[in-house]
Amino acid sequence: NYRPISLLSGVGKLLERIITMRLTQYQAGFQSWIIVITIIISIVSVIFADGSCKPGIGGAGLVIQGPSQSQWIEVKFPIQGITTMIGSEIEAIRQALKYVQQNQSDKDERVVILSDCKFAVNAIHNKSNSETYNFPVAECQQLMKELGENDVPEIYWIKGHSGNERADAVAKSARFQAEFNQPELFRRPDKTAPFLNFHGLNPFFTEEWNRHWTNEMEPHKCLKRYLRNLIEAQSFEKIILHRLEVHKRRYVCRVITGKVRLNGFLFKIKRADSSDCKWCGTFPYQGYRNAWRAAAFSIQHIDLRSLVIGDKTWEPETRTKVVKELVNAMSYFGPGTFSTCFCLHFWVEERAKINFKKKKQLSSIVQAFMPLFAFGAEERAKNSDDSKKKHKNKRKTHKILQRPKSSMQKIIKRKTIKLFQ
Repeated sequence: NYRPISLLSGVGKLLERIITMRLTQYQAGFQSWIIVITIIISIVSVIFADGSCKPGIGGAGLVIQGPSQSQWIEVKFPIQGITTMIGSEIEAIRQALKYVQQNQSDKDERVVILSDCKFAVNAIHNKSNSETYNFPVAECQQLMKELGENDVPEIYWIKGHSGNERADAVAKSARFQAEFNQPELFRRPDKTAPFLNFHGLNPFFTEEWNRHWTNEMEPHKCLKRYLRNLIEAQSFEKIILHRLEVHKRRYVCRVITGKVRLNGFLFKIKRADSSDCKWCGTFPYQGYRNAWRAAAFSIQHIDLRSLVIGDKTWEPETRTKVVKELVNAMSYFGPGTFSTCFCLHFWVEERAKINFKKKKQLSSIVQAFMPLFAFGAEERAKNSDDSKKKHKNKRKTHKILQRPKSSMQKIIKRKTIKLFQ
């Protein structure tokens, strides 16, 4: 503010006059834009297109006026889901093209679309690389093709706040509406932030994630079974997991990812000394891939995983209720049961018997997936002789280790004699 300078005598007033003249020169540029726009409006129909975004939630606004219109027409478009600043600007231009396509009756009338986003205008005119926004830009170009060569509106860039302030206000109003009109599917349960990422964290980042997940150049050695798409993963996380307790979230994550804190996985990541099964102590557990190779288990696990993720058309309360019932069953039968990490000898079967003796009542939904518990029993039936021998040897070893040294020495001596006889 230069007003305090005027309190000085003589020199202060001179400085005030110089600064005022300089500011007038800077204001002349904006005034010239307004004069040009006023002349354009008197000749052609003008559509000011502007977008607004504040963090993630966006809106698009249009302000239309033509030679035959006495008043401005304001149209607002709240954007569903997450967007970016440039994304909202491109959406504003797309809506302007759709407005021309639907409402332009006079084909001979010239239409000009003005936007203050140079990147969006250049991307639509193929003057800049828009890899991140290929899809919305392609939609704009398709609308221009449908309008035909003679009826395509002219799209130009103008400086910000140089006559399009009204469009900026309309876009902000549309963004404000978008904050409270997001679909329930994409809302956080606690409603602290009324949105969930609809198009992924970032369009480019999501595309890279999905490309690396599928590994288009070279197939993965083992099929990945966790949530492929970030959109699906985030939707499930915000809608379901945030409504569960921490220990219950672990069970759900183990179902989806197929990883659990058993020795096979811990040994693989160098967090355990041995990969042997900690339940029976004899089976060299080699990781969760053993369970995946069984066709019967694979089918059941896919069904269970789809039930845990749930149908996206269900209400969030319904999806949460189903998952809670499944999680309760998982807590009854222990962490390894639903986590594709089985001791293939006896652990699953024995664990199930113990809990059934307590008469735990499971819902019909969980009972539909009871073949999962029978998987361990089927594997034991196939190799019953070997399993019983290993289990018997384990119990013998345990008894031997508890005996005093004197008896231990006698047993070792006796077994050594038998070995050489």
